[in-house]
Amino acid sequence: MELRKTSRYPLDLGVTFEWTNDDQDCFGTGSTRDISAEGMFVFSENCPPWNAQLTCEVTAPRSRSAGSLQIKASGRVVRVEDSPSGKRRGFAVFGDMKLFSEDSVPDWMSLSDRRDVSRGSRNLK
Repeated sequence: MELRKTSRYPLDLGVTFEWTNDDQDCFGTGSTRDISAEGMFVFSENCPPWNAQLTCEVTAPRSRSAGSLQIKASGRVVRVEDSPSGKRRGFAVFGDMKLFSEDSVPDWMSLSDRRDVSRGSRNLK
């Protein structure tokens, strides 16, 4: 029985993420397995620990007629998985997902310092 409130979309996109561990900034890269309005699953060899607060940035490739599309997320790691074969590790993050066009990202970056991301962004919910 599916208990999720939002639909997941299978997307294989590059993602960068960062978190703090023992007052040290940590960074990682990976690829998404799926994305929803409330979170995403990320494959990565460098997984943050369970319950870590992190920020993520996913960029979809450019199309011929439009600029790139970026998803900014901040949330908490709710699950860390090791594959039985040891080939793929990953983690699930649940939190606040924002969708941006290429033109609105600089505006969001300046506003995010003030924790006001209402201009130039749209919730995925």
